[in-house]
Amino acid sequence: MIASRKASRSPGAPGSCPLLAWGIFIAAMLATLTATARLVIEQWLANERLPFPLVQVHSALIESPPPGRALNDMFRSPVLWIGLCTVWRFIYSRV
Repeated sequence: MIASRKASRSPGAPGSCPLLAWGIFIAAMLATLTATARLVIEQWLANERLPFPLVQVHSALIESPPPGRALNDMFRSPVLWIGLCTVWRFIYSRV
């Protein structure tokens, strides 16, 4: 009985069941995330004063500099340059 059960499986069968199960799980999680975001986005855009956090970073980068200055406040911040130099040094020290 066991021998016939093993013989009927194709070579790709051992990995296909977990792959299918995880695929269904991930699809369900993404669908839930999308549905939750869709339910909340109208309230967030219309009534809340909380801006999207990622938009704040982009708007700070493209903000016009004050008159008489070449760079805006974001690029004049030493914290930005320390962070960029730290990341640059970490990335290029491994090369």
